[in-house]
Amino acid sequence: MRTVTLASLRLYTRRYVAAFLAVAIGVAFIITIGALNASAKDGLTAGAGQPYRGSDVVASDVYDVSDARTIVEAVEADGGAASVLGYAMEPLQAGAASGDTTLGVVADDEALRWQTLISGSWPRVPGEVLVDEQAAKSNGVAVGDTVQIGGLELDVVGVASAGKALTSSDFYGLWTDVSSFENSLWIDSVPVRGTDEAAITAVAPDAVVMATDDHVRELQAELTRGADTLTLMLLVFVTVALTVAAIVIANTFSILFAQRTSDIAMLRCVGATRAQVRRSVRLEALAIGLFSSTVGLLAGVGFGFGIVALIRSLFPAVGLGDASVAPLWFLAAFAVGVIVTVAAAWLPTRATTRISPLAALRPAGDGDVRTTAGKLRVAFGAVLLLAGAALLTLAVTGASVVAMLGGGVLAFVSVLVLGPVIVPPMIRLAGRATGPLTGATGRIATDNAIRNPKRTATTTSALLVGVTLTSAVVVGMSSAGAAVDEESRASYPIDAALASTTPLRADALDRVLAIPGVEDAVALDGVPVTIDGIATPAVALPRDAGVIDGDRNALPGEAEIALPFEILDELNFPQTVTVEAGGRTIELRPTESSSPWGPTPVVGVETMRALTERAQPLVLWVGTDDSTDGNDLVGDLRAVATGLDATLFSTIEKQRFMSQQVDVMTAVVVGLLGIAVLIALVGIGSTLGLSVLERRRENALLRALGVTRRQLRATLVVEAMLLAGAAAVLGVGIGTLFGWIGVKVMIEQMVATGAVLVIPVGQLAAIIAIAAVAGVLASVLPSRTAARTAPAAGLTLE
Repeated sequence: MRTVTLASLRLYTRRYVAAFLAVAIGVAFIITIGALNASAKDGLTAGAGQPYRGSDVVASDVYDVSDARTIVEAVEADGGAASVLGYAMEPLQAGAASGDTTLGVVADDEALRWQTLISGSWPRVPGEVLVDEQAAKSNGVAVGDTVQIGGLELDVVGVASAGKALTSSDFYGLWTDVSSFENSLWIDSVPVRGTDEAAITAVAPDAVVMATDDHVRELQAELTRGADTLTLMLLVFVTVALTVAAIVIANTFSILFAQRTSDIAMLRCVGATRAQVRRSVRLEALAIGLFSSTVGLLAGVGFGFGIVALIRSLFPAVGLGDASVAPLWFLAAFAVGVIVTVAAAWLPTRATTRISPLAALRPAGDGDVRTTAGKLRVAFGAVLLLAGAALLTLAVTGASVVAMLGGGVLAFVSVLVLGPVIVPPMIRLAGRATGPLTGATGRIATDNAIRNPKRTATTTSALLVGVTLTSAVVVGMSSAGAAVDEESRASYPIDAALASTTPLRADALDRVLAIPGVEDAVALDGVPVTIDGIATPAVALPRDAGVIDGDRNALPGEAEIALPFEILDELNFPQTVTVEAGGRTIELRPTESSSPWGPTPVVGVETMRALTERAQPLVLWVGTDDSTDGNDLVGDLRAVATGLDATLFSTIEKQRFMSQQVDVMTAVVVGLLGIAVLIALVGIGSTLGLSVLERRRENALLRALGVTRRQLRATLVVEAMLLAGAAAVLGVGIGTLFGWIGVKVMIEQMVATGAVLVIPVGQLAAIIAIAAVAGVLASVLPSRTAARTAPAAGLTLE
């Protein structure tokens, strides 16, 4: 039997190409993820120890500013030095730039300074700060400028780089300045030099104190756990790809063994036992698994290292480290490839060896779902479908993710089980619909596609998996993106605001409306006021202003005032406030939540009339569209604000960032699922190729009867389009349903504005079109093989 096995491998090498490619792609996918995982870990851990450079011990779990101050004072009194890692989040005013910024600490002690000075000098006295090089570019800040962070006026004396450190900030000041922001200061840890652990524990008993090396190792372990979580998520896509590969392998072996039934029967007739035949064909599967897994390892190394190098070159800010693949990844990928190959070939092998020799020597009929086994299959599929539908209904009504996953798996498996009943009628219907265009060629292709319903269903099931998941992601992400956009509009009803303490110029509105990307703008009249001692301008907005993109009911009523968070926080969230303007005083009630209308308090029109009869334009509210780049738009608005001596408030970057996150996530997930779709298309090409060999005499007879080579090629092209199209249409329909259920269960509970079904018709149509075109490409080689065979040669007995 060893001779038979080797002969079979030599004779049928080309017919195993699909199984080989499916396994090789899956194994290469695993190694690529291993390389990305190692690179991400290296990048994350590279900067973990940077902020602790020069320290001997580290005190962590220091949450109060008073505790940090106590440790710093005690260490300095003991002759050592200490710094604080953390930052304060405060409002920034730097020329025309405004918004929230972070202020970190630069150590007084030179040995504990972990930032790299690029230009200028280190802060020496309170009131001096460094600016991070990226923050300097985005805010237009340079050495010599003065910025206001919170209530502090600070001079920029240097530009620094944080490298790969995880505790970077926009600005860095001395501990004396940073510690003044007790309410907004977040503390990570306190690196210490020149003092032992006992001395720190004595003054801060609740702090966790350990040697710097131990602290860095613990931090690196925590960071790599995050990378491992991401890797596990990526391995889900590997599982999908390998599942599709298993379907392709099983289908390939099923067709091959069906074609070799008479050969196997002859072996049985001359004395080979079932066990020997079974062992022989499984050795073939093992040999294919070993070879394809080895090739997959080599391809994965090349692709993994290449993609890491490409990302580091094109996107250096991502911070990937050096690529590497641990031996365990190689071992696991190789083992998975071999196991999947052998396991996928197991059932076809059993089915082949169960047939008696005499039965196997008779001509084989096509699969029929009307047999007893076929009826049991339909009944089993119906039960699975009902159970899946019940669980999905429970998931939607009870917002249960577990029920959603369980119901989705059961429902999809039921579709695979019922494939021989569902897919052939779809292909027959499509064949009839396209009959006027394809003529006799289309009728032959349709008959060929549905001749063996079980084989047809198995062939399309591989592509069905990929298309269903891709469609579910596209629909789910589109609906989630719409929900996020709606929530964003409610949270940020205006895109930008230009505010001034003095009346704006007469041409201010026209200058803003002339900026590309500005859709609408409105000037708000206001007056300088004092709110419980805080001087600020206040404005009034008519409720019919077109620039508002959110809930107009959120505008303050006539007895209310909408205050920005900074003022509410400074006043300790009062129940009422006293507003004074030009000698007039009124009591107003702040709205329930902080104002989403920018940095200027907002009142009703009648309230403004009660404060002054001579309100003047102080603020411009701006609404934008998505036609221009967000950074360019903000830059143009900032330039106009500078010319108007106004302060710019913008949420454009935040809104664009959230939208981009959804788009990037969709692209990444679809790209990863594309691996499974690619493997499935390899399977379609394999099925067509093996069918060409199986129908060799039939095709030759068609040629002898007058069918041209072009018509014969067209028959296989149409057949491939019917198979791929049926899988794509069915997958898009199921995927749309699954995507919407996912949104109802997972997204609708997270957004206050609710979620609506968004069907991205263009993207779904593109999925169907790509599947059909890919099916055509998969048919190129089989159709050429069929057309090249001369009629006389094809009619000869093999």
